Amino acid sequence: MYLSQNFQSGAILIWSVISLMFFLPTIAMQSALASNADLQSESIPQTVLNLDLCTLSYQLYHQSLCLPLDPWYDMMSRVGSDRRTNICKFTHDYAQNLGGYYSGPNAARGFGDSNFNLDPILSNYKYIDAQLPTFNRDGEIFLALQAPSYITQNIKTIEGVRYKSRPTSYPHNDTERFSIRQYPGGDDHIVVFEGGTGNTGTIGGAGATDPSWSLMGFVMMKKTASGYDAHIVFRGSRSGSSLLKTVWRAQNFIGEPKGNPDWITDLRGMKQVEQPLISRVGKVTQGFSESLPTILGTITASCKHLEQTYGAPEHIYITGHSLGAGLATQFLSAVMQGSYGDELRQEVKSCLGRMQLSWLMHNQFLATPSGLPILTNSHHHLSITG
Repeated sequence: MYLSQNFQSGAILIWSVISLMFFLPTIAMQSALASNADLQSESIPQTVLNLDLCTLSYQLYHQSLCLPLDPWYDMMSRVGSDRRTNICKFTHDYAQNLGGYYSGPNAARGFGDSNFNLDPILSNYKYIDAQLPTFNRDGEIFLALQAPSYITQNIKTIEGVRYKSRPTSYPHNDTERFSIRQYPGGDDHIVVFEGGTGNTGTIGGAGATDPSWSLMGFVMMKKTASGYDAHIVFRGSRSGSSLLKTVWRAQNFIGEPKGNPDWITDLRGMKQVEQPLISRVGKVTQGFSESLPTILGTITASCKHLEQTYGAPEHIYITGHSLGAGLATQFLSAVMQGSYGDELRQEVKSCLGRMQLSWLMHNQFLATPSGLPILTNSHHHLSITG
């Protein structure tokens, strides 16, 4: 009887401790969410909003991944082993039969031959839901990530823009828009845009390679007291367990870039090159200048659609983190002093031309929380660091 009572008391104590472990964090989380929901966009400093929008871009990107708890291919990499090659080949073959709104290698997009040096990271843009968290793994740490509710609860519509045909030059303007989510409340409108990373060289040029296609960011029309602000946001890099596993272990020898597409773009940052599409003067960082052209067509289509729906915004904020910081800065350069901006201004009689003048030539603000050097202009001694 005494042992039975002791056992029962011990069981109650253990259950009480377990209950506290589970329910106290839940209560605290509910309290935090409640206070988060009470926040008003107008009370949030613009710098904080920019950071939170970078979080949202990362959230939406990882929601689109078919295997969000990556990096699977990184973990399979071993110098001298063919197991990474085998699983990548299997996935590339599998991608050929996907269709629909799947993306990643060229084969998944119906664009023909894929770049087999790149990890075949499969995604589906229809998986995106801003009001749900995304679950991810960064190395050995598992993460649940969600942007603050003062942003997500005010979203009314999420759409996407992707390429209809395989790009043969950039900017490539053969795009299509599709619906992703419609929420019952809110005023804000998001259009996510497709682009590529991991590609090298100039498309059509000698030795040029194709990218891995994925969600690269979004354009948001955000309601203000007197109208709308536009936010053009570029996502950060896909996670990787470490540089050693992400890139180095994917190499059978020192040669062509191989492995995680985002990291290939990031690591091609040691060389400055001339790229008139982005800047007619000076030089720009090579890796970002190879990725950005793959995004220009879908960004243009996204801005054009939102301008037709809402008119010109009061302000335009361009932001991004990490990889996105490099792309954000070079995007602004392309608009202001690259041939990309010239091409848009030549179409001034069209809706796109008017959008160029009213949107992207006035009231721009660049915020890039990153430490990457992304654009240098030796002629004017200009250095911009996000």
